[in-house]
Amino acid sequence: MARQFILLITLVVSAIGNASFGQDPAITPVTPDSSPIPSPPGFEKKNKPNRPFFKSGDPADFAQKLFDRMTPEEKERFKENFERWKTLPPEERQALMMHEKMRRERMLQEIDEAIKKTALQLDKDRREMFALRYAQERRKIEEQLRREMEEKRRPLLKEMIERLSREFSAQATPSPSPAPFQP
Repeated sequence: MARQFILLITLVVSAIGNASFGQDPAITPVTPDSSPIPSPPGFEKKNKPNRPFFKSGDPADFAQKLFDRMTPEEKERFKENFERWKTLPPEERQALMMHEKMRRERMLQEIDEAIKKTALQLDKDRREMFALRYAQERRKIEEQLRREMEEKRRPLLKEMIERLSREFSAQATPSPSPAPFQP
């Protein structure tokens, strides 16, 4: 979920920056040409200008449409993350974007490996659909694993806190200090 918000923040900052303030040379927007994850069907680059993640129109309108589709909780999280993003120094922003780019490259490699393992011969469109489905299923698996880890962590933390509480409450009574060593 956090990765999606980082990506969305990157998109919005890029769209707002390109539309309103001009492009910051230190921060390069992620475009379909630089993005290793394929675009969904309908977003092909056939004779279209090089624009980040949208077919046509104003980038701010596209960002607004994405924002309007969010649930109230997602909107609140997005606003909080966006405020944090605005206060980040350019170096940290760049580092986050590089991290996201590396994650996307790893995902592309995993998709290629999965296609090789299945020995499927896919045309470009079917390959894009495979990549999208792989990413969707992968997110589901990652979320399921996070939930399972949290469920396992909760009782272990409770047990640890109880153990530490007993340990430190037993030590709460001041013990007599040892007599200084006298030869």
